[in-house]
Amino acid sequence: RRGKGRAMRTAFESVGGDYVFMIDADFTYPATYIPLMLKLLEGKYDVVLGSRLKGQREEGAMTRLNMVGNLLLALLADLLYRTRISDPCTGFWGFRGEVARGLKLDAVGFELEVSMLVEIAKKGYRIGEVPIYYRRRPTPTKLRALRTGFRIGRTLVRKRFR
Repeated sequence: RRGKGRAMRTAFESVGGDYVFMIDADFTYPATYIPLMLKLLEGKYDVVLGSRLKGQREEGAMTRLNMVGNLLLALLADLLYRTRISDPCTGFWGFRGEVARGLKLDAVGFELEVSMLVEIAKKGYRIGEVPIYYRRRPTPTKLRALRTGFRIGRTLVRKRFR
């Protein structure tokens, strides 16, 4: 099977570095934040997320529906897992190498990020965030906001009671 989840599972199983970064390839996340994320990983965090909601966003980069949906999913993740993060669906992550290699990724679609977040939270890893500048996509998204949001929310709830 193809897809982001399978690609990440393969990558994480074979990566050998002390630190691993995952960044969506749609040019919406500036890689210039990697040094800051690395500094936090070398310090007190096991995982660092690039937060689109704490940072600035280019006009048109995120619809109101996506913004509200992300805020609601962040609230749900915090209620269920005490994650205390603002952007559970971000496509910009930094990991200590052993954390990335230890993930048992089982998601295939847009649920990948929250599945990782749930596993990381359940294992007690320290999660940090950095505000990032989020750019508008150069091509149309495949994301269907309502349907995807409900699937992500269902994933959060289902994994809590597993």
